[in-house]
Amino acid sequence: MRAFTQDVITPQQQVVVEAEAAARELAARLEQNAEHLREVAELTELRERLPELEKAAEIAKAAYTTARQDTDLMVKQGTDRWSRHALRRMQACDPEVNTVSISSKNSSPSPSTESRSTPGSSPGTG
Repeated sequence: MRAFTQDVITPQQQVVVEAEAAARELAARLEQNAEHLREVAELTELRERLPELEKAAEIAKAAYTTARQDTDLMVKQGTDRWSRHALRRMQACDPEVNTVSISSKNSSPSPSTESRSTPGSSPGTG
């Protein structure tokens, strides 16, 4: 019986152990490949959506630029109105005041009797 175990059963057990190890390795590789396929599918979907996302980003950028320009314009218009109002009020107190500059940062007037700019103008508007 010992000879049968050594000659037949032991080699068959070795074959089974090697086959099980190979099966575990293949299962692990299969899982890795499945994960790679999921990643490739996700990348493919993102590539397909890229033109749409780029267009959406372009539209959002244009909307932001427009909103920023509108805001800047509203600030300038408000500053100009405040400059004209402040000039009229300061000229009522001191007719020598020729210009008033309003800072768009803090909205505080600074009168001037110099005649470098036109009455009611804001800084940078000439």
